[in-house]
Amino acid sequence: GLWPDLPPLFTGRPNEQGKGGAMIMPQECSLVCFDCKQNVVYVVGKYKCPLCDRTIVDREIESLVVALNLADILTERSCEGHNGDDGLFSFPWVVIAPVQDHDKVLNNVKILLFHYNKTIEEQNQWEVQCLYREDRHWIVPVGKNDRRLSEMQASARLLAKFIEKQATFCLQGTHE
Repeated sequence: GLWPDLPPLFTGRPNEQGKGGAMIMPQECSLVCFDCKQNVVYVVGKYKCPLCDRTIVDREIESLVVALNLADILTERSCEGHNGDDGLFSFPWVVIAPVQDHDKVLNNVKILLFHYNKTIEEQNQWEVQCLYREDRHWIVPVGKNDRRLSEMQASARLLAKFIEKQATFCLQGTHE
């Protein structure tokens, strides 16, 4: 296969293909709402939890959160990042959910990011870090404190496209 040491971690449904083989983002996926702690069917582009009506995902990180969850990398929470001095992070981030086989999922994420980072220039690379707690792993941009927020948000969309491509590639049975 294209990535011989990339584990077959994509068991979700394949994305449809549009004209010229372009990926079409699914219209819904399963997400856990951080506020009401419920697993819900999230409708892409709605940004709100259908149960508690709180924001479940921000617009500028949505494609990455959806791609990760469709690739069976469940997320706990995320943020598109903030400009200004509001005390919030100035970079986009996604926290990997603490699932039963968390070590295996974390390893798969690290392998996925390793392969992604080999294909992209350094200013668009991503990594896993522990922020605040040792048992919570965050997917964040490399050099997150030295980059413009809009550039990091654009790089989140690039990573999402890579994950979608890998998921479709694996699901088509061509991954060995």
